[in-house]
Amino acid sequence: MASEILLDNDIIIKSSQFSITDELVKSLNNYGSPHILSVSAFVILKQVTAKKKLSNPGQISKNCTTLLGHLNRIEPTEKEISLAADLEDQARTMLLELDVGESQLLAILMNRGSRLMVTGDKRAIIGIEQFIKGKFEFKHKIACFEQLLLEIIGMHDFDTLRAKICTEAVADKAISICFSCLSGESQKDSALSGLSSYINSVRNTSPESLIISNDLSALSS
Repeated sequence: MASEILLDNDIIIKSSQFSITDELVKSLNNYGSPHILSVSAFVILKQVTAKKKLSNPGQISKNCTTLLGHLNRIEPTEKEISLAADLEDQARTMLLELDVGESQLLAILMNRGSRLMVTGDKRAIIGIEQFIKGKFEFKHKIACFEQLLLEIIGMHDFDTLRAKICTEAVADKAISICFSCLSGESQKDSALSGLSSYINSVRNTSPESLIISNDLSALSS
């Protein structure tokens, strides 16, 4: 089985904004080799501080540059580029959300049997569900950002993580709610429950795509 863990751009962006890049790398290295598309780095560096009202864009840029230095690059083959184009065409016909990067990562996963693809785009996961439905070899190979967060929480101090996330709460409203960033106080159990609820809502729409555990532990089996 291929060991690549394929990361969509938004995973890099959110991890950099929340200053959890070290935690991301440590968590993923337990299961495989994290990769991004080679063409993604320039785009990510432009987008990572594009959101308004970020508290510390300079630190976020530094986080992102450091993280990109720890990630492997992957190039789609001509066959995979062609498959990705077909997937995009099908997505448009079916009125599904699937951008160029997501389609190329999915094509690589399908062609090489990569271990996992992680994306923070719920609409993309719903689209991916339609392409892998009924294909046993591709089942349970997608994870969302919230599953990655649960994995990270399981390995690191909760209060430290919450402080990092709440510093840049504007980066993701739903996650800031899970961590009760506006209330000034949050219990770990409450955050875990909120993240799990979101994951289960994604799983309800994409039961064949999403890995079966709420964190990444299913990759160990």
